[in-house]
Amino acid sequence: LHQSLQSYSNKQVPQGLALYDLSFGNDGKILPIFRNIKAMLSNVIDTIFGGRWFGIGKKPLQTLLASSLDSFTYIRRDRQNYFVDEFPSDEEFVKQLESVYDV
Repeated sequence: LHQSLQSYSNKQVPQGLALYDLSFGNDGKILPIFRNIKAMLSNVIDTIFGGRWFGIGKKPLQTLLASSLDSFTYIRRDRQNYFVDEFPSDEEFVKQLESVYDV
């Protein structure tokens, strides 16, 4: 049972954190000025084109989350430019969770 819970946590905790980040953003943290400008321009392009014409821009986040089969962690890492904090790798999650389960 212990190994089953650890295996489940290794898969689901990163997904939950990624979904939280995608839902709530930077929690009041501000991007550096040039990354902030780049993110705003990217948002404008995504809003206007939305990936529909000539592959310009990306789908809006809500559409992507509702229609994509990609994991939340993949989408969160793909949108790293919009976030201040780096999203942990799978190996980092495993190490963190192993410390919890080694108690």
